[in-house]
Amino acid sequence: MPSGSKAQTKRSLSIDGSDSEHSEIALASLSRKKMKSIGGLYTQPEVPWDANTSNIEKEMAKVRLGGPPPSHLTVPICRPSLLGSVRSASDPPANNIYSISDDELEEVPDLQLVGEVASQVPGQEDLPVRLLSDFCIYEVESREIVDIQNLLFLAKQSPRTRYGASGVVQPYIEEDDFGDDEDEDEDDIEIGEQHLMLSDIIEFNIYHVKQGNVDDKMYLKTEYAWYILDMPSSIYKPFYSDFYIKHHIVCLVVSVALDDPRTTLPEFLAGVRDGCFVHFDTLFKSIVGRALLPTDFQLEDMASYLLSSLLDLGETYGLKSKLAASALFKSFTNTSGHFASSTSSLVTRKRSVLSLHQNWETTVVTPTIYQIAVEHFLQQFTVVGHSLTPDPVSCVPEEFPKAHHGNPKKIQWVEAGVAKGYYQSVMIEGVLYSVGDIVAVAPGSDADPTRAKHALTSSTQSKIALANEMWFCQIIYFFQGEKKMFHARWLEHSSKTLLEELGNPHTLFFSSYECKDLDLWCIYCKVHAHHLREGEEQPIHQDGMNFHYGLVWDRHKTSFTYTLPSEISQAMALCDQPRACLSCGMQLKIGASCHQESHANDFVYLLPSSMTQDPDCHIEPYLIGQIVNLGPSNLTLEIYAHFNSVVKQLPAGYDFPDERQLVSTGKILKVKRSQVAGYCHVIHPDVLDPVVTLDDWLSQDDHFFVMNTLECGVLKEMPPEGFRFCAVCHQKQVLEIQQYQLLLAKNQPLQALELFSGAGGLSTGFSTTPYIQTKWAVELSNSAAMTYQENHKDTIVYQTSTNQLLKTTIMAHESKKDAIFLSSHDEKRMPIPGEVDFIYGGPPCQSFSGANYNKRPDDPRSALIANFMAWVEYYQPSYFLIENVTGILNHRLKAEKVNNHITGGIEMGMVKFIMRAATALGYQVHCKILQAAQYGSPQGRERVIFIGSKGLTPLPRFPLPTHCFPKRVKQRKTVTGNPITGVDRLSEHTDVMSAPFGQVTIEDAINDLPPFDWVNPHKILQPTRGEQAEANAQHDRGIEQCVASDASHTEYAGFPDPVPYASKPMNDYQQWMRKGKGEKVSGHYTRLFTPVVVERVVNIPLHPNADHENLPHSLQGTKIQSGDTKKLKGLYSRLDGKSHFATALTKVTPTAKPGGKVLHPSQKRIITVRECARAQGFPDDYIFVTEGKTGKAKVEDQTRQIGNAVPVPLGKALGNAIGASLLQVWAEHERDGSPEI
Repeated sequence: MPSGSKAQTKRSLSIDGSDSEHSEIALASLSRKKMKSIGGLYTQPEVPWDANTSNIEKEMAKVRLGGPPPSHLTVPICRPSLLGSVRSASDPPANNIYSISDDELEEVPDLQLVGEVASQVPGQEDLPVRLLSDFCIYEVESREIVDIQNLLFLAKQSPRTRYGASGVVQPYIEEDDFGDDEDEDEDDIEIGEQHLMLSDIIEFNIYHVKQGNVDDKMYLKTEYAWYILDMPSSIYKPFYSDFYIKHHIVCLVVSVALDDPRTTLPEFLAGVRDGCFVHFDTLFKSIVGRALLPTDFQLEDMASYLLSSLLDLGETYGLKSKLAASALFKSFTNTSGHFASSTSSLVTRKRSVLSLHQNWETTVVTPTIYQIAVEHFLQQFTVVGHSLTPDPVSCVPEEFPKAHHGNPKKIQWVEAGVAKGYYQSVMIEGVLYSVGDIVAVAPGSDADPTRAKHALTSSTQSKIALANEMWFCQIIYFFQGEKKMFHARWLEHSSKTLLEELGNPHTLFFSSYECKDLDLWCIYCKVHAHHLREGEEQPIHQDGMNFHYGLVWDRHKTSFTYTLPSEISQAMALCDQPRACLSCGMQLKIGASCHQESHANDFVYLLPSSMTQDPDCHIEPYLIGQIVNLGPSNLTLEIYAHFNSVVKQLPAGYDFPDERQLVSTGKILKVKRSQVAGYCHVIHPDVLDPVVTLDDWLSQDDHFFVMNTLECGVLKEMPPEGFRFCAVCHQKQVLEIQQYQLLLAKNQPLQALELFSGAGGLSTGFSTTPYIQTKWAVELSNSAAMTYQENHKDTIVYQTSTNQLLKTTIMAHESKKDAIFLSSHDEKRMPIPGEVDFIYGGPPCQSFSGANYNKRPDDPRSALIANFMAWVEYYQPSYFLIENVTGILNHRLKAEKVNNHITGGIEMGMVKFIMRAATALGYQVHCKILQAAQYGSPQGRERVIFIGSKGLTPLPRFPLPTHCFPKRVKQRKTVTGNPITGVDRLSEHTDVMSAPFGQVTIEDAINDLPPFDWVNPHKILQPTRGEQAEANAQHDRGIEQCVASDASHTEYAGFPDPVPYASKPMNDYQQWMRKGKGEKVSGHYTRLFTPVVVERVVNIPLHPNADHENLPHSLQGTKIQSGDTKKLKGLYSRLDGKSHFATALTKVTPTAKPGGKVLHPSQKRIITVRECARAQGFPDDYIFVTEGKTGKAKVEDQTRQIGNAVPVPLGKALGNAIGASLLQVWAEHERDGSPEI
């Protein structure tokens, strides 16, 4: 520590340099030499108490290792610690002089920091916020390294000492702004990380109170930016750690005091001792080298610093009344809640310096979910719903079953079967084995090498030795061949499935539909296993060698399912008696379902002529052909084409062609049967059975209509009598449509509850289907909740946290009371179990997103997945659905952060947890990666979808892609070695990306909106005659010229008020967006930017994918480092109108990476709020409510809501997929006369 630092430490509690007026009541510190440490047990010094002995000294002496703190002591969870380069502490250099490295870039006004959101609107102070890690702080002139506490005196020094800092700098993104920002290709995400030498430090802030919460971060301010202090460099830790401990303690004490005023000093110190607060700040251990200890409260000046800080926070930041009610505060201040007057302030600070709001609370879960999660999450949980606690499993203690070693000496048939040579039971060395028994057998050679390799990994080793040493199977039948044999259906232990270490050690799963004939001598022992009824919850605690089973695990589909009764009967009917085996029958059934009988005049989809497609090329939709002649291996077809693909000039009277309208081309094509990609149904409206309308016909998947022929390039009407069709197939389709309409009329849609609803993208998609009615929604963000309510009038929206709502709801219901909460308009009752059919939502994705380079292993938001599953446990809905970013597949549970990387822990832990929780609650579950563009969205956005169904409720299949898209979903390999994939229309042709409809492009989505350009402010480059002429020409073509850099002129750039559309709808997507909207569109504007940003945008060439590198050199700004231009690529990037939007963004700015590809394809500006909404599929009448006070704040709030939403077309596809399952349920109930679901 530099000379004089000790004295400075003593004075640091008072800005004016004098000793604190409270120093006389400061607690006398106990020397660590007086403390006896025996195995971690601190005992009091053997000295008598006197009148001067403080309360803290007395309580410190009472601290002993022992039980947990009192039950009412709630451990707070603070704001996330920020990433940094984690290095081991080392001794400071002997001369304490900082040496500037060669790669340090000097902080200048026009610094181009990769990934940083564009800075201020003129006239407003809005400095960028950055992270500073691996940092060192020093005196500028001498480069002498200084203690961090020196910065406390910046405001009082005269003449002022110049302090500077150097370190690794990254842009800081507010936690709520990560949203769903995730690049199409996660591997391409590059985050700007630069070694920077800061300009003079002009302010140092260590406390900021926002909405009653204390922000535990420390900030430096220079002339050009705010810097959040992250991890110090190894040479700076000795100058930083002592003060950091004090700062940490103050924040911890205040958080505990505010969170639970009942917490007393002894309880608090016991919590410190027992490690209850280790997750309060995960940087603490990396910086200090250990966890917080009770003895840290006895550090030099700790008592006086803590006292002064608490009093300052109470007076200066408006926490008087809250802290005064805290028993802990009273103990530390030795008061009864009375604040002594204090004219000094710990730190000089502007009150509105930053607005960094975060919400952290203990995750609320139900008993079963807690039992599964508690050992595998770092986060803290609060358990509610003790009435849900499952009854203990009453298992009779079993001795280890008799085992057979080698060839049994005696095998004897006991009970004959239904046919000669087949048997029901056998006696092996005195042990009776019967059909249906579960047995352990000696392992053999697995024909699946991937599975065999996985079984040897450390994460698959169970605490039950039998599961590691033997294989499991069920006896289906016995038979006499050359040897005494049995037919076995394989099972896998939970540890050998995807669940691995999260699996219940007593659970077995059927291994897909695999079976085999085995010799009886390979049986090792009988396994005591209970067959769980479909939907029955798994026992959490079981003893010894007791197992249970029921679900089927399919490693290729990443699914746990039940076999439905209808499937069992169909499969068993395919088997020859007496060799009836469900696995054998299912294999035959699956093979038979791949073949469909063809008839003359049927319509088929055709694969493209080339089986492989270039992902960079435009993908054409399927050709459609009508069967003219059937051959053994070939088909003769008449080709039908999509109307809009062959008719470029619309006839008079046509507005736009329906994408389901076809044209008969008259062309005859002979193809191989192997080129058929599926079947579809086409009708001429005039020959359609009168019991259904054309709209009814088109409401079904793969249904089209035709009214025209194309003869020699001339479009002609097709006479009804000229249309041929298969009458049998047509009548079948009509009957199915009638049955569909009957079921819809007789049943009500699923009553759904949406959690983490956001602005309502998923529910908007669901609402376009007749199957789902969202009755309740929960959203924490006020503006998003208001947007949801504004657009979903019939939904009860609760603006609160899902944790608090679940806790209060269950407590009310257990007290036999209604759970009444304030919704958006008035008080509404929460539903009771039995009223909710479907729970869905997208838990916060920030802790999983690939765009978040600041991840924390203990981020409380990642534990909200457990909260979601707790809602499922409480309400037991028929279905649940979880949506999230693909980063959730890589999320590790119980991991740690080392050198800026998340490592260790449980690989794919969150996926394992969801699957384990679902199966434990009696749900079938599977997951896939869905590409929104393949379902009609104009943007490329991959999302992971988990779908579960209770018991024998048919598990909804993932929807087949309906639209072409050039890029395949990127497969993610699981821990089993098998990938989680997307959905392919043809499993045998996964490289074919064609679909019934063409890709929805950016032009398709937005080219009916009124055009406008930004006006070039010419801040750097002088205007030329050519530019002026071009601007005049644009104006003459109806392209408005809008100022985008003058805050005194307007709040927005574009059209703040509703404006007429530029044209009629030109395609189905635009028609869908404008349904019921009228003649004007609203929200067609952008935020304002600085003149430099605007000038760069308007100078980007008007060709696809042009970006920062295409700017004139004088507009490119400061480079990151010499020659390092790769990381700048993609900034100020122009969209390709013939392609798709990049992943929707929560902040639409040309300087962000990932996410800088936001320039309009053909206009000199970025995309507007309405264009962002179109990219997500929100209709034009969707209103985005905002609480923003300025144009910038309003736009950022609106785009945040839009970017965080699920694309509406994807929601529609998922809603129809769930509806298909629901129709099965309704049809089954119709046959059985059962009540509706």
